[in-house]
Amino acid sequence: MTKRQWAVNALVLFVLVQLFIFVYMSQSSVKPSVQPIRPESPKYDPYIPPVEKPVEKPKESEEKPVETEEKPVDKVESKFAKTPITEKYLEFMDSIKESNKHFQDSYRSTYKCLGRQNMFEAMERRSCLFRNVCYDVETKEFRFYLPSREPVFYDRTLGPMYAFNSPESPHFIRMTAIPYWNTETFFTPVVKIGAPQDYKQLDQMHVLFAPWAHEFNMGHFVFEELGSAFVAMKRFGNFDPEAILVNMWGDVDNGMYHKLVKGFAPAISSKPIVGLESYLKSHGKQTVCFDKLLVASATRNFLSYKDTFNEGKEPIWFDFRARVLQSHGIDPAFIPKKHKIVLIKKVGSMHGAQPGQTHFRDIYNLDEIHQHLKSLFPDIPVDIISPGEMTIPEQLQVITNTTILITPPGGISMLIPFLPQHSHAIIMDYLGMEDEPIETKPGESVSMEVSFWNLFPHIRKQYYQIMNPDLELSLDFPGATNYREAFSVIADKDRIEYMVHLAMNEIGL
Repeated sequence: MTKRQWAVNALVLFVLVQLFIFVYMSQSSVKPSVQPIRPESPKYDPYIPPVEKPVEKPKESEEKPVETEEKPVDKVESKFAKTPITEKYLEFMDSIKESNKHFQDSYRSTYKCLGRQNMFEAMERRSCLFRNVCYDVETKEFRFYLPSREPVFYDRTLGPMYAFNSPESPHFIRMTAIPYWNTETFFTPVVKIGAPQDYKQLDQMHVLFAPWAHEFNMGHFVFEELGSAFVAMKRFGNFDPEAILVNMWGDVDNGMYHKLVKGFAPAISSKPIVGLESYLKSHGKQTVCFDKLLVASATRNFLSYKDTFNEGKEPIWFDFRARVLQSHGIDPAFIPKKHKIVLIKKVGSMHGAQPGQTHFRDIYNLDEIHQHLKSLFPDIPVDIISPGEMTIPEQLQVITNTTILITPPGGISMLIPFLPQHSHAIIMDYLGMEDEPIETKPGESVSMEVSFWNLFPHIRKQYYQIMNPDLELSLDFPGATNYREAFSVIADKDRIEYMVHLAMNEIGL
């Protein structure tokens, strides 16, 4: 044989041996088909008593157990037994046992709230929807009826509360946005046991609101007090375009009030606003009850440290904007196809004028800026408007066709939310000082309503900062010291030009 044949034969032999080993091992690992018989476990039958095994008695010890004298165990008293919260618990249990007997009674007031419901003093953020709450036109008090004494609030410190007030916090809901003015209004119903007698029940949704001052500033009135009614209905999911808006102050005889109501209230309700006292007296009963009364607490919208109060409300305010424009026949989705620059001129102030006052927190050199922009952009309309001298529909018609708005801060700037998509607002800052209500530092350049403008992301905001107070600020009257209220801005033409160019490049028309 040749070496090649030997190698082939050896390989064949190796494969055969490996195949034989594999077959042998496979057969030896196969389990038998018949399993060994195992005794079955006895099945449990609940009707056959189990066989009890005899219990072996322990062997008696030769040694006698040592006898010990049993001492009486002292009764341990709970460390919580005498605390005020435990006393409140006992009082609470007695009240609910009595209340359980009356849950089927015919008349019961109820409520649910937005805002903190375990911290009574947090009345600033609380809006509540009441059912079957009543008003006594003689005592001038709202009444919350229960069939028996029971808790109406659970405070984290005070425990169950049986009234809508406490020594630390005498009121339940703050109705006005400005707490440090002498015009605060509160809602604090009185709890009454029993049911109202000879009353008038109003089935329609009513929304209670209160203005903050007799001088009706557009920002505070429209976007805090009146607007709070719209926001509360939206947040509760109870928006009713025919709800009756009730002014807690009553009927107001003020020209600016009626101008703002006429311009903005139809966006919330098709029904006219009514004064609390005259409206309820018109029903001819001493007691008037509401099937649904929404008490809208006004939230501070313009303070930077109150930002968390407004987070997440952007869609609600955008809807408000749309409804306002629609109420005046304006398409809220309209976008201009060509540029228009508008400058805001402020004339006068709701606070009145000081001796020698010629400016009112405005743009000091407005006419100069106007002429400069007209010379730069001869083919683009550049207009000055004074909103105080225009009706609300006229203001809205102008602003919805504006692509670039230049304005002082304050109530005069409240047309900003109604600017069209992609437009720019150039807003003057003011110089920060001590004792500010919005937590700024002296010398800072402060954007007055920046917290509120953040709620309208469809607009690009540019803030004209105060970088050189000596050159950029002018006293509104001799001896003025309040940089927020009594100084106007001397705007630099080159900076305004740059901001307008930036706006045009971003808008892209």
